[in-house]
Amino acid sequence: MTVFNQHTVHELDDLVKALSYQVGQITQASSQCAAWKQRDPQGYAAWSSDLSKATAEWARVSHAAMKIIDRTPHVAWDMAPVESDYQAVAKAFQPFEGLTGTFMRDSHCPLSFPDNPQPTAPDADLVAFQATDAAAKWIDKEAKGVAKRSKTVVPFVIGGVGLAVVAVLLARRAVGRAVREAVEG
Repeated sequence: MTVFNQHTVHELDDLVKALSYQVGQITQASSQCAAWKQRDPQGYAAWSSDLSKATAEWARVSHAAMKIIDRTPHVAWDMAPVESDYQAVAKAFQPFEGLTGTFMRDSHCPLSFPDNPQPTAPDADLVAFQATDAAAKWIDKEAKGVAKRSKTVVPFVIGGVGLAVVAVLLARRAVGRAVREAVEG
């Protein structure tokens, strides 16, 4: 849940947990991939060097974020904005996106993220979207109900109006005839 358009400590905690898990999976997969080391030692060494640099920066930034998370009372997690720290964590993870792609393409070794932590922070935007969707569905349902009812009611209303018009015309005609007879006779 953002506060004043800024991510909160709760969202920062979710992000750090999810991305730390992914960094761990990438590191573990690379250490278990002997085939790439043997097949392309230079390519693996270059990639491994980039991984080490990215991991060092990740450790520094994620450690700073964890200090903020640990310092903030849990009751305030959803109200304390920490946008710059959130963006720093996201930026520190960016190199891993390319490293993951290279690993998948060049290593021919498995890499998966089966237990990636899911967000736990409340999402006010999602709640508002779901409420809007529910309201739109209710309005649509009610409109269809009105349309169905109007299909059965409208003919009676039109028929009633038609009968009233005919009655008025007949009454005018009768009054007109009565006036003419009175005047003539």
